[in-house]
Amino acid sequence: MQITKYTNVYNEFGDPLKGAHISIGNLIGTTTSSNGFGELTASGDAVVRVSYVGTEPQYFKLIELPKKITLKMESLDEVTVTSKKKQETPKYLIPAIGATLLLIALMSFGEETKEITL
Repeated sequence: MQITKYTNVYNEFGDPLKGAHISIGNLIGTTTSSNGFGELTASGDAVVRVSYVGTEPQYFKLIELPKKITLKMESLDEVTVTSKKKQETPKYLIPAIGATLLLIALMSFGEETKEITL
């Protein structure tokens, strides 16, 4: 026997969750509207999964689906980001680049040939 149930999904702070997933397996499901409202039709004993990114999913039999569901944030493990030491540019390279750029700049002014000694 098919039944239709309605629910509203909120976060811990009481804000409606737009786009929360209400599903039965991989084939039947829906997402909540901008005000957290969702509706699902299936057999009454089907197990419904209610989830949202970053929250712990909750499971209910469709016939027992509450009118209001509050999803709690998942606790995350500590994350450590590391990187190798940044390789420094050799000190002699910076003056060489600067001198080359100066040479190009000086040579681009005017039409006559200029001789530059560094």
